[in-house]
This record gives sequence, structure tokens and C-alpha cells, in this order.
Amino acid sequence: MMDRVNRKAFFTLHSSLFTCLLLAMTAINTSCDKDGDLVTVGSGDALTLTGSNTVMLDPSKATDLALTLNWNDNHRLATNYADVLVPNGSISNSIQISKTADFASYYNCEMSSGVYQKQFTNAALNGELAKLGYEPGEETPMYVRIAASTGSNIEPQYSNVLEMSVVTYLIDYSYGTAVSTDKVSPLGELSSPDKDGIYTGFLSLGAWANWYFLENDGTLWGNDNVSGTAFVISKSTEAWNFWTSSFNGCRYVVVNTKQNWWSDTSIPSVEVSGDLSGTMTFNKQTMQWTLTYTAAGTDPVKLKFASPDSKLFDQTTGDNEQLKEAIATPLYFTSTGITTIEAEQEEITLSAPKAGECTVTIDLSSREGPAYSIVEGGAAEEETVEPVLCIMGNDNLWDHTEWLRLSDEDSKTYTGTVNMNSSWGFYFTKTLDSSDWDKINQDPDNSDKKLKAGGNDIEAPGVGLYILSASLGWMSYWYEMDGAQVTSVSYTGLNNNWDVTAMTATETPGVYTATVDVTAGTPWGVKILINDSWDDYWFGTRSDGTLTWKVKDNGDPVGIDGNGTYTLTVDICHGTYTLEKNN
Repeated sequence: MMDRVNRKAFFTLHSSLFTCLLLAMTAINTSCDKDGDLVTVGSGDALTLTGSNTVMLDPSKATDLALTLNWNDNHRLATNYADVLVPNGSISNSIQISKTADFASYYNCEMSSGVYQKQFTNAALNGELAKLGYEPGEETPMYVRIAASTGSNIEPQYSNVLEMSVVTYLIDYSYGTAVSTDKVSPLGELSSPDKDGIYTGFLSLGAWANWYFLENDGTLWGNDNVSGTAFVISKSTEAWNFWTSSFNGCRYVVVNTKQNWWSDTSIPSVEVSGDLSGTMTFNKQTMQWTLTYTAAGTDPVKLKFASPDSKLFDQTTGDNEQLKEAIATPLYFTSTGITTIEAEQEEITLSAPKAGECTVTIDLSSREGPAYSIVEGGAAEEETVEPVLCIMGNDNLWDHTEWLRLSDEDSKTYTGTVNMNSSWGFYFTKTLDSSDWDKINQDPDNSDKKLKAGGNDIEAPGVGLYILSASLGWMSYWYEMDGAQVTSVSYTGLNNNWDVTAMTATETPGVYTATVDVTAGTPWGVKILINDSWDDYWFGTRSDGTLTWKVKDNGDPVGIDGNGTYTLTVDICHGTYTLEKNN
């Protein structure tokens, strides 16, 4: 804070009171309304920008770095009087990129105070250049400079101009991708046939599933980071992930990037009418609705498909079906998609390949829309997903006693806490079966954390408690919390009280306890928080006595038998909890 003497020096010079001090990036002369000495205000060192000479953008490496820009620290203004103080942070820098040397039109990116570097990925830079009119595949000049300004009415000071060549690639705005919380792994694609920023399609996601939406220009969309607005979207770097409604299964999703909202319509069932009738079955893994029947022959059949009990979640609703917040919205299938208008429902004509057992199928796995068919034989059964993924070799243990618990069935992702102490590395096996020694470990041909059957053992990140996730769907693994160790465990939600209460570590790594008073119901379950992170890092209580990463069941945890004092024990290494009533 400026002391009294400095304040006086700032506003007074040789007994003459200044009524204004004009700050500019280039040296200027400033005087008062009254006679007095002149004050020179300048920007110090000149701005110098450095970067590449040629940029070749590669769509196959969308998330890789394509361009790094650096410039010198220019945040301090200088005056010719030591007593005249100019506050730090008076200068704001912006990166300007143009297709022409005169910067008649340009992309402008404002930088945070104290930041003197900017990096662009292939996708991000390609997207901005596309908006400037760069033609894909053509080598074109690109001009870059830094504009430093002290106010809206003051001409900025500019750095040197970097001239470089760039080759962009075509951006396909006809679809975008739903991605996992790692912001890379695909969960499904949504279509935008008019390339207008409105994306629609079918996804197979569980209840409360976390995800983002990625456009092909690299723009990542998530929730607007405001509590109570689950269906408002934002592309801010501070955006939260989306989360689906409480419904588990097939859903029709709309992401509207023009009006900044998304919607989630549950499809719990599909009814067949016409020459056949019946209720179809959904396979989450193949994203197919099926109905098996006995075909009399190969004559065409005319069918209609509808979901009479679909429910819409959007900006006007909450996200919890149990609270009856959703809007009843029957859906009717057409040849290319779905409609909410019954009169627009289309009759689909199909033929069986032969007489006998056949299966009517609606395949929703393509962004192009529903694909209707009748195939020979019965419907494919869903693959059994094991409830745990074993860790072998950690702490020199080879007895199937350490594991990760299933946290997302759709991607076959397992998450758990591991007390790491591995001298020789570790690997995964799919089951608790003591005869299962089939290794799943590091892909030797990939420097990223990718899995491969029969690869190399995985090197431990260190010694201590780490939260590890592994996906057999994406064949990758990662450490939650950016690889940080577990330093504290607490709970919240008991008695519908969401204050955070610390738990006590026991002698057994990963096991924590707390004495709790049960005085009321717990309608929304309990969160076991890691490192006091309320939103990001937690395990949830399940109705079978297990703990699951970022998933919880509503209702009282297992073990509660009326009001009273209990001992809550959680084992975050094995994903279990108990509540034992004290006498």
C-alpha cells in the first residue's frame, strides 16, 4: 500500500499540484494545469517478440503444441522523477495475429498480467486462422505482434512484427466429439449437418457421467462454472465438466454453442409398432436397440419406433429425475433421426434375411443418425465388465489383494487409491481369480500412459498414497489430482449436512475413521473427500457398502440403524466403508 509520503509525491511535484498524469507506452511529456516541471513517462525496455519462422499445422496432432511466442517483461513504467510513482500492472498485453502486414483485421488475445508467453496447439491456432480466412493447404504469410496498452484512449505500443509462413488444414464443423474428463478420450460424436454450431445425436452414458464437448477447431465446451446452471455451457478455461442427468443409459443430446446451452433427453425404452410389436432392449456397449422375433419369411415389414416415456432435462429443469424435475417428452423415430412431433414419425420398411430367428436393430453408434436393419439370429449380449481391476507387483504383492474399483462402466474405467511402494513396477490383471496372470501394462511403443496386453511393467510414481485410474476401454491409465499424493481424508453429506469434517488416519495406509452422530436422514449419500476437494476429488458411498470414485448412491449409507453415535471407517485402497453403532 502507498504510504502518506508516497501519495504526496505521486500527486505533488515542487509544490505544484498535478491535476492529471497521462500514462503512455512511448515517452511523452506531461505537465500540470499550473506551471511546474515536466515529467517524462516511458515504458522502459522496448518490446521484443520471438517465435517460429514456419508453422505446419497437423490435424492428427490436434492437442500438440504448434507455436510458442515469447516476449520480454514490460510491466514497469518509468519516469524521470523517482518521487513520481507509477503503479505496476498499468500495462496490458495482447497478441495480435493477422493475414496482412497492415493488420487491417486480426485475431486478438488478451494476456493476463505477468504472463509473457503464449502457446497454441495445432487445433487452437488452426481454428483462429480459419476465422481470419486462411485457405486450407495453402502456404500463407502470418503476421504476429504484441500490443501493449495503458488505456483505451491511448495508442498502444507495438513489438516487432514476426512474419512466418503457415499451412492450415480444413476444419470439419459437421460434427463434434463428446470427450471424457481428460478432455481427449472420445465418448461419442454429435452431428451438425448445417455446420451452424448446433450439435445433436445419441450418447450412451451413465447417470451423473462427467464429460466435455470438443469442436474440431479445438474449442472445448463445459459447464459455465456456476452452481445451479447445469445446462448452461461455456468455453472458458475455468469451465467445469458437464454432467448427465440421474438417468443411466441411452440419451439424445443437443449442444447449442450459439446460445450457450445443452439438453439431455433420456430414452429409457423404445416401443415397436406396425407389422411387429414389442419393447426393444438397449445394449450400452454397442449402442443398439434390439428386438428378437421369429420371421415367417423375407417379405418386407413396416415398423414404427417410439420412446413414449422419454424425459427432457434442460435449462428449465434440474438434473435429478428422482425429484421429478424432467419434462415428459415422447420421441418418435424417423429415417434420419428423431422428432418430438408424432405426426412426423416415419414408417420404416425392413426385410428379414431369411425365415427363423431374426433381430430388428436400431444402431445409434454413428453420428449420421439411426441405422435400421433386420439381422439373422438373436441379439448380441453385453460383455460382462468385471467389478475390479487387480494390481500385481506393488509392494512385491502378487496375491490379487490390491485393486481398483469400477468407476465408469461405459469406458471400463477403474479408480482406486494405491499405497505405492514398488521397486520393480506393477501391472494389471482383469479379475480376482488367482489363476489370472495375464498382464496389462505399459505399451512399450508409446511414451504416453497407454496400456497393452503383455507390455512393460508400469513404473510407480513414488512412495505413498496415490489415486490411480485405468481404462480398458481407452487402454490408458493416469493419476488423479495431477499426480498429487493423498494428504487428508474427510467426509460430508451425513445428516444432509454438507460441512466438511476431517477423518483420522489409522496405522493401516488408506484406512480412516471418524466418530459420527446420526441425527437425521441422509437423502443424498455421503462424499469422502480427498485433500479437502469438495467438487473434484471424492469417493461416494454406494448402497452395497462400496466407495466409488465420483459416483454415489442417494439415501442412507449402509449400516445406519436409527439415530445414535457410530464409527465411520473408510478404506480408500479397497473402496469400502462401514458404519458401526457404538454402545
